[in-house]
Amino acid sequence: MEPPENYSTSTFAVPFEDAKKIILRWDSTASDEARERMIFDGDREEVDLYLQAVDEIQKSMSSTSISPPSSSHHHDQDNNSNKVNSAIQIAMARLEDEFRNILINHTSPVEVDSLLISDHAPAPASSLNRNTSSVRSSNEFDQEEVGGGGDHVDALDPIQRADSSNSSASYRSTSSIREIHLIPQEAVADLQSIAKRMISAGYLRECIQVYGSVRKSAVDASFRRLGIEKLSIGDIQRLEWEALETKIRRWIRAARVCVRILFASEKKLCEDIFYGIGTAIDDACFMETVKGPAIQLFNFAEAISISRRSP
Repeated sequence: MEPPENYSTSTFAVPFEDAKKIILRWDSTASDEARERMIFDGDREEVDLYLQAVDEIQKSMSSTSISPPSSSHHHDQDNNSNKVNSAIQIAMARLEDEFRNILINHTSPVEVDSLLISDHAPAPASSLNRNTSSVRSSNEFDQEEVGGGGDHVDALDPIQRADSSNSSASYRSTSSIREIHLIPQEAVADLQSIAKRMISAGYLRECIQVYGSVRKSAVDASFRRLGIEKLSIGDIQRLEWEALETKIRRWIRAARVCVRILFASEKKLCEDIFYGIGTAIDDACFMETVKGPAIQLFNFAEAISISRRSP
């Protein structure tokens, strides 16, 4: 799509009329080309131009809302207000689609097989995620906590082990966090630029809903690969001890991966995208994303504790 005539993307701001034309040109309900193309998949100048247009529309919306009423210009003000509101609605719908598209294009389940750390060696950083080879924090897992092959007491009674540990070991355990980069930094920057504009225009709920729906699917897929089953107390009571022991070991490993890697990385991603917008916002997105797997993890532990099974 061509920008308005006589317009240069090097200018600091887009005039309101040009901004409105840019917004309308990318209205997916009115153009097949706009419906089939995504702005952030194309040229960066086009991206910058559209964001500048959104900024101008939002600035016009603010100035319209604070302008004092005047009887002589009341009709003109109403017309301008309607034009601005219409343009901002179209722009926000477009940004919501762009936000969703960026998330989907850069979202895939984590390769959990590489996260199930062996007894003696941490997983290499290059195998943690198909999207990246970097690990933000490289504190190693405590080898004494990783489920071993022959020590049944360690695997079956982690609470008792924690009670017998000294404070230094407990600190190492809680600080062994591996935050992997779930989405490339360039995409994170684009998501942040969209989120800021949506939230400032009053579209916080829509932004959180889109983010939560996409990232929740990715977290759920990664969680399923860890092999955690939904078991009731009755299911646990009916299991043979050997089978239950295997499930407990699997739960311990999965819980460690979830808390130290998956959940920590999702939290970091929320903070990166919604940085400077508000702590409550990134917390809300994080909770929406990991709530299901977290509840399932703790439900299994609760069922085990209530069942009072023993060899």
